[in-house]
Amino acid sequence: MKGFMAHCIIKIKDKYFIWSTVSDGPITGGMTLAQLRTHFWSEAIKAAASDLKARLAWVEKCGTSMSGDNSVEDTICNNRCGPGDTALTADQIYEKYGK
Repeated sequence: MKGFMAHCIIKIKDKYFIWSTVSDGPITGGMTLAQLRTHFWSEAIKAAASDLKARLAWVEKCGTSMSGDNSVEDTICNNRCGPGDTALTADQIYEKYGK
């Protein structure tokens, strides 16, 4: 998946986010599933969109599509989303970016 390897999908509550492993934070606001599907197509990353079904199956099971992670907490554990690059919890990320 050229150009998309440093990103994964996470799900917090009812919202999906594209998560950057480079910046350790969301690079999108919270999206519904329909918005996420549109995002994949609108960003012209059809190669990544072609495996969206498999990735979403893993997201629904574990909360993340990051290879090797077993939960959304595993993926976001080193985030820098808070003030002064501090880590936020999943609930705090949801409140900050999910609206």
